[in-house]
Amino acid sequence: MLQLIHGYTQVHTGIEYVNIPTLPLEKIAGIERVQPLKGIKENDVNTQPRGPNDFSTDVIPAHYAQSKLLHLPRWRQHSSTDLLVLQDLLFLPISVDRITIFSVRPPELRHIFDIVGNYFRWFARSKASLLNAEEIAAVMNRSNLQKSTWVDGLGYIVWVCAAALPEILSYIESAERQQSTPSQHIISMLKKMAHYYSIAGITQPSGTAEMLSEIQSKEWYELQE
Repeated sequence: MLQLIHGYTQVHTGIEYVNIPTLPLEKIAGIERVQPLKGIKENDVNTQPRGPNDFSTDVIPAHYAQSKLLHLPRWRQHSSTDLLVLQDLLFLPISVDRITIFSVRPPELRHIFDIVGNYFRWFARSKASLLNAEEIAAVMNRSNLQKSTWVDGLGYIVWVCAAALPEILSYIESAERQQSTPSQHIISMLKKMAHYYSIAGITQPSGTAEMLSEIQSKEWYELQE
């Protein structure tokens, strides 16, 4: 309104602003939605729970895929605290706030990225979630982190933003000494991504990164998938 009153020129920007409310959960506005549990196929669960305390954590697709189908190491599984949050979210009839989304981020990223603003600045989530444990298991890989997709507790695929790679590299180098051994695998992978991105940029899996060797190009394609 003030812009029109004072006759200021309009400014167009490609910057995307993300609102992250930090009010107590009961005071955060939300949009009504269908409870996620109703979208989970019956063959994905062992019981038909009526409330958060009425079922096993196996009903959470992401957890079932991580622990029962892929048998991932503990550092690649959601913690007991995460599972308590996810149990409640399955019955939540309103949209999930970003602080809660951050709290159930992919386990591989949990110990490295612990600042909520950085997470939403540097990573993007898929628009739709995978509600089937088999679908989640299909996009993850137990033995090769470079071929594994990151999936959060709500079943959304998480990608790193290409333009954020230089910032991420600077961040992990400053925090690297504080990381535990399992996190070093992710740090090493992100360093490779930042290195290849600085040389070849983002390429399509079917394209060619001329400035990289044939072996490096193959690895770069895998890191982008």
